[in-house]
Formats: sequence, structure tokens, C-alpha cells
Amino acid sequence: MTSWSELTFGAVTHFVELNDSARAADDFTALIRLNSRIAGYFDNRLHAYRSLGRLSEALNDANTEVRMRPDQAFVCRSRAWFMAI
Repeated sequence: MTSWSELTFGAVTHFVELNDSARAADDFTALIRLNSRIAGYFDNRLHAYRSLGRLSEALNDANTEVRMRPDQAFVCRSRAWFMAI
């Protein structure tokens, strides 16, 4: 079984360094299954989904993170940025 820290490192590596959005989306989905209370996982997955053209899933993640953490600027910024595209 993959540890939380290995999964987090893998998700970020796939998304940022390797530009592998599909793998990053899968990794962030696994992280969300482990802890669905972290808005940042939804935020990162929405960017992966957007880059894959999976816009309805990206919008769902944007809405979810805004409901979770409306007090966080990065959450509101991501939702606004998504709606602008």
C-alpha cells in the first residue's frame, strides 16, 4: 500500500514536473479518498481535470472546494479563474 506522503509526492510530481495530468488526477482522487477534508486536493485535481478537458468534473471540484473553504483565497481564486475560461 502506498503511504500518504508517497501519494502526495507522486501527485505533485506527476502534475508539476512530468505534466502527466491524467496520473495526477488519479493520484489526487486517491488522496481525496484518504482525506476528503483538504480543499487543496480538490483544487489540484480541478486543474488536472481542466488540462484534460474534463470541464464538468473540474467545475464540480471548484464548487466543492468553495463550499468547504470559502474563507481561503486560493479556493475562490481557482473557482473564479475556472469560470473565466
